[in-house]
Amino acid sequence: SKATVSVLYWQGGRPPRDIKMGETEQMHAALLNSFNPNAQLRKQAEDFVMQASSMPGAVKAFYEIAAAGHVEVPVRQAAAIRLKRIIEKHDWNSEQSMKIVKEEEKTLMKGTILECVSNAPKAIQKQLLEVVRHIVSYDFPAKWPTLGNELAVFLKSNNMDKTVGALAILRKLVKRYEAWGKERRAAEVNDVTGAFFPLLVDMFEHVNRMGPNATESVAEIQKTLLKIFFSSNYNELTSCLKDSPELLDKWMTCLLFVFKQPLDPASLDEDSAAWKAKKWGGYVLKSFIEKGCGHKKADKTFVQKWYSKYGVPLVVACADLLEVTRTMSMPQKTACRLIYCLQLALGVQALHTPLAPRLDQLVQEILFPFLCFSDDDLELWTSNPHEYTRKSHSVSFESDFSSASVFSMTYVINLCTADGKYHDKNTIFRFLQFLDKVLNETTNMADLVQMKRRYGALICIGGLRSVLLGIPTVNKTLEQLVVTHVFPSYTSQFGFMRCNSIWVVSRFSKLQWTSAENFKTALNANLAMIRDTEMPVRIQAGMSIAKLVANKNAIDIIKPILGTLVQGMFTLMNEIDAEELVQTLEIIIGRYGEDLEKESIQICQELITHFLKITNGVFDTDEYDMEAIAAGERCLGTISALVSAVVEKGDTVTSLQVVCIPLLQRLLTSDYIEFFDETMKLITILTVYCRKIAPEFWVVYDSLHTAFMTYADDMTSALAPFDNFISKEPEVFLRSQDRIIKLGTLCEKMLTSGDMHERDVMIAPKLIEVLLQHAKPYTALLDPVVGTFYDYAFQRLNQPKTGNALKVLLCNVILNGLWYNAPLTLEYLERRGITATFFNGCFSLLSKYQKPSDLKVVVLGMVNTLGVGVSAPLPAFFTPDMVLRIANECLTLTMKRYEICLKIDETKIEEESEEDSEGPLGMGMFGGAGAGNFEDDDDDDDDDEDGMDENAFQILCQKAREQEDDYDDYDEEQEVWSVIDEVSEAAFMRDYLEQVRTGNPQLFQSFAAAANQTHLSSLTKAAEYGEKQAREATEANQDPVNFVS
Repeated sequence: SKATVSVLYWQGGRPPRDIKMGETEQMHAALLNSFNPNAQLRKQAEDFVMQASSMPGAVKAFYEIAAAGHVEVPVRQAAAIRLKRIIEKHDWNSEQSMKIVKEEEKTLMKGTILECVSNAPKAIQKQLLEVVRHIVSYDFPAKWPTLGNELAVFLKSNNMDKTVGALAILRKLVKRYEAWGKERRAAEVNDVTGAFFPLLVDMFEHVNRMGPNATESVAEIQKTLLKIFFSSNYNELTSCLKDSPELLDKWMTCLLFVFKQPLDPASLDEDSAAWKAKKWGGYVLKSFIEKGCGHKKADKTFVQKWYSKYGVPLVVACADLLEVTRTMSMPQKTACRLIYCLQLALGVQALHTPLAPRLDQLVQEILFPFLCFSDDDLELWTSNPHEYTRKSHSVSFESDFSSASVFSMTYVINLCTADGKYHDKNTIFRFLQFLDKVLNETTNMADLVQMKRRYGALICIGGLRSVLLGIPTVNKTLEQLVVTHVFPSYTSQFGFMRCNSIWVVSRFSKLQWTSAENFKTALNANLAMIRDTEMPVRIQAGMSIAKLVANKNAIDIIKPILGTLVQGMFTLMNEIDAEELVQTLEIIIGRYGEDLEKESIQICQELITHFLKITNGVFDTDEYDMEAIAAGERCLGTISALVSAVVEKGDTVTSLQVVCIPLLQRLLTSDYIEFFDETMKLITILTVYCRKIAPEFWVVYDSLHTAFMTYADDMTSALAPFDNFISKEPEVFLRSQDRIIKLGTLCEKMLTSGDMHERDVMIAPKLIEVLLQHAKPYTALLDPVVGTFYDYAFQRLNQPKTGNALKVLLCNVILNGLWYNAPLTLEYLERRGITATFFNGCFSLLSKYQKPSDLKVVVLGMVNTLGVGVSAPLPAFFTPDMVLRIANECLTLTMKRYEICLKIDETKIEEESEEDSEGPLGMGMFGGAGAGNFEDDDDDDDDDEDGMDENAFQILCQKAREQEDDYDDYDEEQEVWSVIDEVSEAAFMRDYLEQVRTGNPQLFQSFAAAANQTHLSSLTKAAEYGEKQAREATEANQDPVNFVS
């Protein structure tokens, strides 16, 4: 055999250091033996090829084998793949590449690769074209100036293989222009298209004249020509087409010919080049309509001329081409392109008007069949229900953008929601009449053909949900429509109809049911089908139940079977990995979690098991499974929802901490960085809702510290979990020197980093603030090391280019230290000789203090410092004048905070009043019901497959921007609990002044004479207000639920 003969050339072992010119036979033998049935010999051959791939001379050897027509095709293909991998591994002209690919080898390849591509079988040609693409990206045109002339020679050849090969290479050359910016691509693309487009369009015209029913090779040329045209004009029309109306006319005429070219059903299949040529024609037409014909919007004359001369005939040809689906099957991707072109035409009056008379026919007779249950659907449902379910609920690009049913439904929705400027407003009513007719004609529930059409009608009704809910006259009839036409399908013998009925009812879950019994019928049917005999029905039932459980009429049905329902959801989750199922469980837990306290530990364990199952191996390849990642994130979110649901049972939360330890330790490794945000959220919820932290859970603190010291770079997410670990049980935290040291190293990393964003650096002083405020009752535990934290703050404070916001937080570290232990902190400042520097620096920053929390820190820290002077001498910096200045500044800041807090209270009252005035439906965003908006705003947990009206979308974006702007100005720390919330700075100031008045009357009189009299007279009122706030904060802190809310 050939393998045996080849062994004579290759005896195994390690490859030579350099594969010389005469040793291509040895590489061929090794590649051939990589297919050997003898496992040991095959392994030796594979090892040889792998090691030899990095040796000089390997490129030439692989290239010669791939190009050799007498060599076995599998061996040639293996060589071509190896060649491609070597070439793509490095920059073609890099020093590393030059060690492997010699200059003479590059010259050899560039001089012969056009011939090789032309003569190679498709499987090998595909790999060689990738090699060309890589070389072109680095060498054309500067280092491969002859390529253009060589391509022109091949294109003019009478040899069909050479023509096809040259076109394929030219396509690789121009495709890279799609990713180029305008300035970079302008010169080169214009040179290339200027040189080739006249030649290519002549070729296009020539192949179009070769007969009404094109051969596969002719269709392949048409397809490639259209792909070249599409890539060359990807961003804008090339100069040669702008400057030559005759050339543009020729191209558009050829494009129209491709759309109109007859098809021979006997010679076509899904992969026929003839279908692909028409699909790429759709891409070209789509590009022209979407981008204003490739011209700037200001060139309206050209655009209108293109619409009338070319756009209308092309769009009409698209509609005509779709007519062939009456008699033959059209590939899904081709149909999608054509339907999308018609959808774009809806937005252009010049293109829409010629189609208007035939739209009802187009929708009812051409697009509606795409929405019906097809023979292919039935075959997949029967033979592979798991795959049918996966495709039906996939969120991938491929599933959504290659489905003619999705595009058909989108077209129908856009047609029915189009404005009335040049659209017929009665289109929706005529379509509803058509659907009613279909439903009345398909009442034989045992007739498969009728049920396939009925399926399509119900899909349309569910898809048009938002439109129907927005039409008052139709909205009133929807409940009866569901009862009459959907409920009977609950008991259909066909699984796809049962599945369809559940989906439709879930689409109308927020319908205002006039009959509670009708709703209960729908809910009970959905619950029953979670145990259906057919998998797609069970999965759809599990997903749809989420839309129904929030209804008030569901409570009496759901509560008695809650445990069974949750277990049923886990059973479904074990059948298929679907984010929607986990989302359903999250919604159930969010709605009924307080009744799941007994089952919460088991539910959490099962969620963890499910998470580990669906994420197993998800990061083992370069291309992550995004659906598995999304499902994993939802799973972690569901665990967080479970913890939130049982918050009133503080001991249960502590038990859940222990259950989650192994999961969190795994999540806090760099392998799971994709889940980092959800991990931080889960840790935060587990620590904020508990009454105490389980002793075992402190290992999570250690893992958290390791994560932020190694790979985690979003320091803003560190604040909440570290804050909770410190504040929940401060004494437990402080009794571990290791924990304090780890917090210190983390703060040091943030404060000493030279390349970290200042937003992230700000987390360090905030964490030190939390530590100091909670350590006040336990000074003996922190005093020995507190100076280290002060050092970090001053080290960063002295750096240039430190923003004012960060300076405020760094000053707060020392001010919190003065509140924590004023004598010790003053001793630190004096020992370093920076007392005056620090206080004068604080005075210069006081105008930057705007947040109530920061103002409180200043007052408490400085007044506590002055309080030291009541019973002991202060450092020399604190002269009587300086004491008066500090006291006056503190009084001013106290009253400033008081006024801010009063304004915040007033704003909250106004917001609550506005919320009450919106009514129970809360439809204030778009002006309420009946405002012409067809979106179902209340359905906040629904999918968005209906699309959105452009005006509504713009309003929503504006609202989002306004909310972002508001957030920038909003004091988020007002909503974050702090231990000093239990102290009134105004009362503290009042009490200090009372001490001064009785202990040092002269100083008090000096202060009273210099103080703002309005502030002084209002201090008592401010103190009463502050004491009330402090009492409320203390009471809230007694209960984790109230504390968080």
